[in-house]
Amino acid sequence: MFINKITMISPYEKRIPLQVASYRAYLPCYGFLSIATTLRNVGYEVKAYCEASGSKVDWRRVAESDVICFSLMSFSSRRGYEFVARIRRMNPEIPIIVGGAHASVLPEECLDHFDYVVRNEGEAIIVELLEAIENGGDVSEVKGISYIGTDGTPVHNPPADFIKSLDIVADPGLIEGYSPRTLTSYFGDTLKNGVLRFNFAVAQTSRGCPFECRFCFVKQELGRRYRTKSPALVLREIELALDRLKTRYVFFADNDVAVNRKHALKLFSLIEQRFHGDIDMFFFTRAATALDQELMGLIERAGRACIGVGIESIAPETLEDFNKKQTIHDIEYCLEEFSRYNVKIQPLFIFGSDNVEEKTLRRSLAFVLKHKVYNWGFSSLFDFPTRGKVLGYPQVLPDDRFIHRDWRFYTGNFVVHYPAKMRPSVLQREMETVLRKFYSLNRNTFYQYYPIRATYRNYISFLEKAEAGLYNNDGTLREHLLPGPMYDTFDIGVSVNRLALLVEIARFYAGNILRPQSWKQLASLVTNSSYKVRTNPTYNGNTQNHNYMPL
Repeated sequence: MFINKITMISPYEKRIPLQVASYRAYLPCYGFLSIATTLRNVGYEVKAYCEASGSKVDWRRVAESDVICFSLMSFSSRRGYEFVARIRRMNPEIPIIVGGAHASVLPEECLDHFDYVVRNEGEAIIVELLEAIENGGDVSEVKGISYIGTDGTPVHNPPADFIKSLDIVADPGLIEGYSPRTLTSYFGDTLKNGVLRFNFAVAQTSRGCPFECRFCFVKQELGRRYRTKSPALVLREIELALDRLKTRYVFFADNDVAVNRKHALKLFSLIEQRFHGDIDMFFFTRAATALDQELMGLIERAGRACIGVGIESIAPETLEDFNKKQTIHDIEYCLEEFSRYNVKIQPLFIFGSDNVEEKTLRRSLAFVLKHKVYNWGFSSLFDFPTRGKVLGYPQVLPDDRFIHRDWRFYTGNFVVHYPAKMRPSVLQREMETVLRKFYSLNRNTFYQYYPIRATYRNYISFLEKAEAGLYNNDGTLREHLLPGPMYDTFDIGVSVNRLALLVEIARFYAGNILRPQSWKQLASLVTNSSYKVRTNPTYNGNTQNHNYMPL
């Protein structure tokens, strides 16, 4: 078959609040954007629709496409399956491919809906797969994919090698509707969502992680070898995105931007030279980065940095279980070092390990308030059942510890497993409590809008039913009774509490009206709506104009 028109879709579950960032920012997954650019660069006619970035799917375009490619996050997988069913009714013969995080951890479920699954890093795989389909459909030699074999059973080809050279400049102009925000669009967002949203550009400087943290499965999806992109190409990627979106905000989609010190120094040096500090950056790194005075000084000068720092826990037993290779003393010392610089720190925690008790969350709240951090991010420990059995990857949690299989709630914001020393309903309630207290007590930050709290109330009621009879009076898990009664449930029937959503919107405005930081944020958004970046006039988004090859 001849393949020319490719439509890419990244759906987003909108019916109940499940995530946080999408209610504040338009931000696509970098992999979706990178693959769209890759397909364009090798000659395909690509249209990309990312609902989290403002896209509305053009179903006429879908109907006339030669191939449809989906990128799925787990919490949006149900919406993705509904889209696929609609496409099958329109054209049952069209090949439909899926990639992304959900496909990489649950390929066999995805094969109930899609023709091919691309696992893990997809830029090179998708090109090879499309060539195989175009040349007759023999995909047995394409590494990194899953499909249904001639005997009707799933086939998982061996994993593909990870890309060695990250030489692509992702083009945000390929995403329909991912465009500059205006005062009118801010007003429209406020009417529709209760709060306004703003554009975040996305860039990537590296992939892979050499560390062996047991709670994280990025090493399976992106590899253990740390690979970097040329700082000059990263700068070009940033310029292109900021010029397209008229914003100063850049999110770096790296697990850690500072693993390769030489690369990080060069990157932030170029950003400083180009933007002279007039850029807002968010990126992730380990706590030990604070000890590098030269790098931290450069980051401080490069722009207004908000840094997500992987703390994970203040419980020594949990740090050891996670193989984090840091102590509480190390963490406190590094946070004190961070405070010497004009940067914003957002420590990142994980709750729900087998060593966490109710008091752990309250101690963690006191800890972050003590260190006067700007923001605080945390999640519940989670993984996916069957990942180990199907793909051979080690799981953080055994299969029988999962409460249900309603993937919409597999975001980190919701407890999806049975902790050993704490009922899941208690953990969920405590997560909500300490988060609310943090923003109430920390007057130096923007009071964040968390619509997921409107889902928490009904979700906690569900957890109370699911955990009934599974815990002793002291709160310890009776593991011999697992799996629990909801284990095979794919739809737990939880809906949003509309009254709670209105209360959350009211708290958002009440919490911000007297905060100077909130008015600074609003003024920044208004300024950014007309922000213009002068880019290299010879660059039009096509890599053929430069001395690097497309993947």
